[in-house]
Amino acid sequence: MAEKKTTAESGNSVSFLLIAILIGVIYANTLNTSWHLDDEPNILNNNRAHLTQISYRGIIDSMHAHPRDTGKLYRPVAMLTFALNWRFCKNSVVGYHVVNIVIHLTCCILLFLTITRLFECPNIVGYDRRDCHFIAMLAAVLWAVHPIQTQAVTYIVQRMASLSTLFFLLALYLYLGARINTTIKNTWWKYGCSLICFLLAFGSKENALLFPLSLVLVEAVFFQDLSTKKHQRKFLALGLFMVLTVGLVGVVLFIGNFSSLLRGYEARSFTLPQRLMTEPRILVYYISQLIYPVADRLSVEHDIAISTSLFNPWKTFTSLAFVIILISWTLLKIRKHPFIAFSILFFFLNHSVESTFVPLELVFEHRNYLPSLFLFVPIAIGFMKLIGYYYQQNKKVMMSFIYSSVTLLIVFMGVGTYQRNMVWASDYTLWYDAFQKAPNRARPAYLLARYYARRGDNVKAMALYEKALRGQSSTPGYTRALVLNGMAAIYFVQKNYDECVSAFKEAIALKPEFTQIQSNMVISLIKMGRLAEADRYLENLSKKQAGGSIFHYLKGLVLYRKGKPALALTQFRHALVLEPDSKIIKIKISETLAANGYYRQADIFTRISQPYYTSDVETLVFLYINSIKNDRINQAVRYLDQIFKKNNLMLAMQKLRRKCEESLITTSQKSIAHNLISERIETFLEKMCSID
Repeated sequence: MAEKKTTAESGNSVSFLLIAILIGVIYANTLNTSWHLDDEPNILNNNRAHLTQISYRGIIDSMHAHPRDTGKLYRPVAMLTFALNWRFCKNSVVGYHVVNIVIHLTCCILLFLTITRLFECPNIVGYDRRDCHFIAMLAAVLWAVHPIQTQAVTYIVQRMASLSTLFFLLALYLYLGARINTTIKNTWWKYGCSLICFLLAFGSKENALLFPLSLVLVEAVFFQDLSTKKHQRKFLALGLFMVLTVGLVGVVLFIGNFSSLLRGYEARSFTLPQRLMTEPRILVYYISQLIYPVADRLSVEHDIAISTSLFNPWKTFTSLAFVIILISWTLLKIRKHPFIAFSILFFFLNHSVESTFVPLELVFEHRNYLPSLFLFVPIAIGFMKLIGYYYQQNKKVMMSFIYSSVTLLIVFMGVGTYQRNMVWASDYTLWYDAFQKAPNRARPAYLLARYYARRGDNVKAMALYEKALRGQSSTPGYTRALVLNGMAAIYFVQKNYDECVSAFKEAIALKPEFTQIQSNMVISLIKMGRLAEADRYLENLSKKQAGGSIFHYLKGLVLYRKGKPALALTQFRHALVLEPDSKIIKIKISETLAANGYYRQADIFTRISQPYYTSDVETLVFLYINSIKNDRINQAVRYLDQIFKKNNLMLAMQKLRRKCEESLITTSQKSIAHNLISERIETFLEKMCSID
């Protein structure tokens, strides 16, 4: 017996190693995949998630790092992992992707172990141990390599979904172990650990609240004898009680009351009835993606028409009928086809939070990560039965064909996942792909426009912004405000100040709670020299951001432009205390120190506060100009040499000359600065000629 167990464990170890290699290969091209969408508010721009040192206060803050509601407990387990990533990796994406891939690999292994344990349940008979191993391994691998999972693995912030699934699976595995092994000694600690894992899953993402109902489903399919009416009534009563309990807990925790639920629809382009009619179509679409996962059918954005009645569009009725018939059929076939029934019911049950009445966006592929866990078990059983049938018939050719088909299916899915991950590589590749697949949606056009705007291609950016204004969005006011904010920035660059202010005003009127848009408005007014207007908007902003780093920073800018550098310096210092890692605030403090005549202090502060200043051209340019102002010419030359070493010659020269004209006051200082630049360029060219 011990020898058999050792052999099985050895076989599992080899299988796990092969799975690790497979997942490592198909996700190898994601390690440098950029930040996207909700990564910015949840991680990049979320100061509470920026753990600088591991301490009790830092850990507690990270667990309350809600991107909008300061101090609110928010998916604490997932946010803590992001904070730990930040502690060791800062904003380098590699570490985050490594963790996500490891979580995905762990989920795959846990899924294999859980499926294996389901075969040990009393209601499952007739399966050989080796068959169970093959089925569990194939089902877990097909789930793990499926292209639809890329959104939960490669999209960094969706670690929330994958981590929740990991603890969900671990809780289920431990529960099954306790139910199968009825020895009291080994039972209670498994139940206790299962409960802890459930809480960790719930602390990663709220849809894990459905775990107790999933256990009811597991009991019904794999443990309970429901052959008599009496047992059926008792179990039905238990199931209804659990549904009501979970529903009540969900309402209390997340919704509060029905009126607050309805308020969530005020910002949406659809109503509660329209969402309920649309979601069956989306669930059917999810199923079709899982069955036929070609690249053209996967996207971060989908153009889904909202159902306004049961027959508009006509697929609304057929999809609803399909879902009802499928669920009804599986309920009738629980005894005859337990795994088919369980996989389908589990899928719909675990979609019931994000795909029913909660006012979320209509469709996202990462929502299938947990619900799709067991969908590949019936497929694996089908392959196993075919192999068994042809083995008995001694048809080795057909057996070879089936094994080849299984291998090709895994390869096909793996290649599809690898290719899909290439789309996630950058903002441009992701949103260009989404724009091609959903040209009528506003978000892809807006984010593609933002990409072009950040690279100075304002013509393409403006055309896409205008298209985004005409596009469809699940949050029309929110999207329109963001688009107008982007257009205002381009108008400012083009010196079309009236249009700039007009666009900002419309954006603020649409979403007055968006402090970022108001901040951009204030910055633009400061640069225009319209300081009185900037003060008025800053006063409005102070009601929302009083005491915040943004408010102190903007107040400092206004005071600086008003010629009050000493008062400005006080505001910048307040801002830096609240946001100690902000590069832009540190630069402003350095500039303000220089404006007060403290050139040496400005130089020292810059070099100490920004230890990597030698690789940052903007900081080096500031230090160069500051040295000219302080008559430290030798020091200026050293900074100039570092600028030319780190940057393209023509680009560095343009930045330097423009900044010299803006920042240097006296003619003699400008002359010295430009002469030094010219001398260094001549020296550089002479060296290049001597090399030739």
